[in-house]
Amino acid sequence: MSANIEYTVAAKADLREIIVFYAQTRDEDSATLLIASIIDEIEALADSPMLSNPVAGLPPQYRRWLIFKKRYIVYFERITQDSIRVIRVYGAKRKPLNIFEILGKN
Repeated sequence: MSANIEYTVAAKADLREIIVFYAQTRDEDSATLLIASIIDEIEALADSPMLSNPVAGLPPQYRRWLIFKKRYIVYFERITQDSIRVIRVYGAKRKPLNIFEILGKN
């Protein structure tokens, strides 16, 4: 049984930013393949969310996982046994997000 996956507005914006960047710096086909790979890895993660790592400073249902050759960090919340909410999809080489940036609170 596959898990239910929700995406926050911030996560959707992150994915759009990634696809635009790759389309501009590489090509549209590469961007499309990258996003498909990211989505596939998120779907696999959703089936086993407890394999990920907790986010320091947040309750244990908030998790993070490195995906796509450790280039991106998926921040998510485990809502139920078979449901997650993707909060952010963030470049692993960028300045780390603090808990307020992860949760979208300033």
